[in-house]
This record gives sequence, C-alpha cells and structure tokens, in this order.
Amino acid sequence: VRKLELYQRYVVPEYWYVDLDADRIEGYRLAEGRYGKPEQLWRGDTLSSVVLPDFSCEVDNVLGDSEEA
Repeated sequence: VRKLELYQRYVVPEYWYVDLDADRIEGYRLAEGRYGKPEQLWRGDTLSSVVLPDFSCEVDNVLGDSEEA
C-alpha cells in the first residue's frame, strides 16, 4: 500500500507487483491520477506494457518454475 501511494503521488504510469506466493503478477496502471483495480496475470498469460509498447513477456518466465512441476 505504501508503494502504491508513493508511486501514485509521483505519477508513475504503471508498475507490476510479482506475487510469488499467489503465483501471479498484478499490473497497476495510472488513470486520471489514480491506480484502478489491478490487472491480474497468471501462468500462461502474457505481460505487456502501455509505457513500453514493444515489450511483452510470458508470465511463466517471470514467475520461474512452478512448484507443481
């Protein structure tokens, strides 16, 4: 919560929170000065960015090996 408020105050356009315990990534994007509800990305999804339009990355590559493997 602290980082969200700090990033929002300094107008960071987007940030990603990698939650290894939940096996997901949450993407926050600034709209009208505030972060809305996060986009939740799971294994098999592709992470993209509005700040870096040519960037994409498989969520599995960020999360690493699954504990189920």
